Amino acid sequence: MDATQKELKSILLESGANLVGFADVSDMAFHGEIYLTAVSIGISYDRGILDNCETDVDAFERHLQDTKDRMKRILEVCGDYLQKKGSTAWIPPISKNLPGLLSDFPHKLAATKAGLGWIGKNALFVSAELGCGLRLATVLTKSFMPCVNKIFHALR
Repeated sequence: MDATQKELKSILLESGANLVGFADVSDMAFHGEIYLTAVSIGISYDRGILDNCETDVDAFERHLQDTKDRMKRILEVCGDYLQKKGSTAWIPPISKNLPGLLSDFPHKLAATKAGLGWIGKNALFVSAELGCGLRLATVLTKSFMPCVNKIFHALR
């Protein structure tokens, strides 16, 4: 990890992210554009609220909205940082569903390529540190950053 990545990761963690990783996505095109690096960001959901989501629906819905708002702020911090460093930054929509339940960008793929976890049997992203109760988002940049590019496989 280079100095820029260390600084960005530190800023994002201080801004409220729980996971931050970097993935090489130069082999993929998005909307006709080639981006070199994906900054993968994860925020964990409150375990207590998830455990009681069926009995306290209002608290659960508030928590989902709060987490979404928190992620939006963190993504803006990341995008601003990259732009100040002279790079292009694109923030793919987090929760926009396209026809056929497709999204603009596979956030789980970026997280696995960044070495943050794996896709479990239930098709959820699983982090060794945080489990599967988390929200993922990605910022794409045309700047090259050294990447792990390691996809973890679930332990059987």
